Amino acid sequence: MLLNNKIRIAGAQIPVSTDIQFNKQEIFKALDWAKENNVDHLLTPEGSLSGYGPKWTFDKQELFDALREVETKQKQSGVSLHLGTCHQEHEEVGDVYRNEIRHYDQYGDLYSITNKICLVGIDLNCLPGKEINTFKLPYRSDREYLVAGMICNDMWQWEANQCLNTKMATISPDLILHSTNGVKFNSHMVKKVEDVDIDYDRFHLRNIFEDYHMGYLQLTAMMCSSTILTVDSCVPWNWDPDENTVDDFKTSSQSGILSPLGWLVKANNYGRQYFYYDLDIHHKDKAWRIITEHSDTNMENVQDSSKWKFRN
Repeated sequence: MLLNNKIRIAGAQIPVSTDIQFNKQEIFKALDWAKENNVDHLLTPEGSLSGYGPKWTFDKQELFDALREVETKQKQSGVSLHLGTCHQEHEEVGDVYRNEIRHYDQYGDLYSITNKICLVGIDLNCLPGKEINTFKLPYRSDREYLVAGMICNDMWQWEANQCLNTKMATISPDLILHSTNGVKFNSHMVKKVEDVDIDYDRFHLRNIFEDYHMGYLQLTAMMCSSTILTVDSCVPWNWDPDENTVDDFKTSSQSGILSPLGWLVKANNYGRQYFYYDLDIHHKDKAWRIITEHSDTNMENVQDSSKWKFRN
């Protein structure tokens, strides 16, 4: 609940498997934890109910039935859920597949859907979203609280004509919800590169991705003057449920919560992790004041995101 102008936002870094029933139980456990810890808003990884990966397929009826169960559980918990999942939607153009975040309020009502815009090859036949999805949190306060959703590559896409980060800066939401499920690199997935002039160990590529993701998250938070809640799955794509291996993989990107001033919460990069932060609804104004007070730059020009340009 809104208390002293603060909301408790949380992420569930959970395993996303090929088994919808397993995934459903993971979401149930996350909702139980959120209820016990008085969480207002809970975010799950990309595809957390449907599953996700290059060989990803799902039974439409099984997914539909599991979603109804999750919705019932969520309504009983009283926790606002931001559920990452792939789903078949009936729209004006017909039945289409979407990679989405489904936004439910504390009463169980679906009030908004974020569709992934910057699709990648493993998004199969999903239809991309057209615009950045924004909405206001269903809480009363002394000011409007604007939220935007991003899914995985929506955050990482760097090509100028598809870079949503610069577009997001023109919106400058109070909070960005980022649900992701990136490739996990480990000793079984990264082969040593031979015949090169540098010492290229098996984790070199993973480290590059980590730095890239970390930099984009921090830059976006600063450019948009926004807090970001981001959460990744803790297992690789197409992972078959196996408790013996659930802690063996490092996340592709850092799960946690960060503001324009830096990280507020960093989750452990391995295994199931639940985390929360009590966010002051006035954090945006306070952060910008601190930035401007400690900068020699004319930050009014920086805040005008129309001046942020990427070279073609």
